[in-house]
Amino acid sequence: ITEQQRVYLIIVMLLCKKEELSLFHFTSELDVSKNTILSDLNEARKLVDNYNVTIRYSRKYGYLIEGEEFSIRKLLINIFYKIIEMPNGKSRIQALVNIKEDELNGLRQRLEKIENKLNLKFTDEKIETLPYTLLLVLHRVKINTLKTSFSIPYKELSGTKEYQATEELLF
Repeated sequence: ITEQQRVYLIIVMLLCKKEELSLFHFTSELDVSKNTILSDLNEARKLVDNYNVTIRYSRKYGYLIEGEEFSIRKLLINIFYKIIEMPNGKSRIQALVNIKEDELNGLRQRLEKIENKLNLKFTDEKIETLPYTLLLVLHRVKINTLKTSFSIPYKELSGTKEYQATEELLF
């Protein structure tokens, strides 16, 4: 794989990690040397800087990605779209984040129900990629205990058909 592809994979590992990540984790996952990973981490730092997100190293916690959660999720979604363009990109994402095929199929079925409920028609590409995107964001929510506030009050959202569809999707 190319340097750019390794950078994307490193960022996903950082965004979706459940444990401390060291150089060893990156070298074993990507099958390259420590020097290559250090170079790739510098490139990853430059890329995430565009999202006002930083990568830093802590002896106690290993490599971390920090920033506003909304910016981090935006980064995650954008990087995901880069990775699925790679050969075996979807399977790499599934392996890195431990996404099961039955989870993807279940979300696809729920998305089809939502299409009918909201009288929408998603493109084939969206039906294929949206379950991954949702699972990645949900995974991020699970590993991140921060409370993220939104600028739209709950009462304004809760009565909409979109909110009801989202509840059905995420039950």
